[in-house]
Amino acid sequence: MKLNRLSIAVLLMTFSVSALAEIKDIWPRIPFNIQGANLCEFRAAYSQTRSEYMSEMVFHAETLLMAGDFNPTQTLMTINRMYEQNLAYAKRGLGVTLENTFKAYMEQFYNNLKPRTRNLEFKHVKPIDEVINLALRGHQVRSISISEASKIDLFLHGTYSMSPNCNGNIVVTLSSISRDGTSKTYTATGRPSLVMSKIASRIFEDYQRTKFPSTIKIGRTNLTLLGGLNGDIDKTFYLEEAQGLCEILGGRLPTSKEYKIINSYGSWSGGITLGRKIWALRYPDVFVPYFTRAPQRSYHQVNEREYYYICVK
Repeated sequence: MKLNRLSIAVLLMTFSVSALAEIKDIWPRIPFNIQGANLCEFRAAYSQTRSEYMSEMVFHAETLLMAGDFNPTQTLMTINRMYEQNLAYAKRGLGVTLENTFKAYMEQFYNNLKPRTRNLEFKHVKPIDEVINLALRGHQVRSISISEASKIDLFLHGTYSMSPNCNGNIVVTLSSISRDGTSKTYTATGRPSLVMSKIASRIFEDYQRTKFPSTIKIGRTNLTLLGGLNGDIDKTFYLEEAQGLCEILGGRLPTSKEYKIINSYGSWSGGITLGRKIWALRYPDVFVPYFTRAPQRSYHQVNEREYYYICVK
């Protein structure tokens, strides 16, 4: 059974919300079969009044007549047709290029950053022999059944259009649909070979970066990172209030040792990267991660007026 619009809608409505907690499997096909308006041509067309456009065409016709062309109208039509053909030829296979460069950039992020667990995987749901045979014939999987779609957590599809600056860039919009039907949209502008790196970076961050609460292991015990009052890494201008903010969440500030371990896990593996920020400890101390010797200091020894914190329990 192949999917149509109605069956996709029914499928998305029947998926369980619990799957959102750990989105992993992405269908490796990313259709770019909807082309947006050519913003370059749109801008060129609407940047001239009718009289300005007519004056330009008359100028071109006069130029051709002076060059010895006795049928300038036909020549202009031929040139315009050749231009349209060149545009169409240049865009052949662009959707496949965007799909493959997106996947390549995503793999590059995982290879370079090496998180402990990988939250996103590309997964074929068709029998592998069918996928291979289609590839050998120069084709790709173009449809999946409802039962096959039920094995996918995230579906991506996109559109592209020519940049309004007419400089060879394209504008890409990529949308993701989760199993419960919720959707996110990403957009970027750039050269066809590079534009998907921007979108891949945002999607990687959205699905791989630590979200609170997050639990990490410290020896034989677990430490739960609660984040701050804003639900993320938070900051305060009053160091003495940081512990009270954590108590509101039912937690406490980390110790110096815990901050070191949280930093070792990093932002892609359940912890956070402390960077060059000043982090709150129990008053009056702060944790300065870039001090290799004695990173725990009194706030009097650090010239800083804002302090970052997360709460743990």
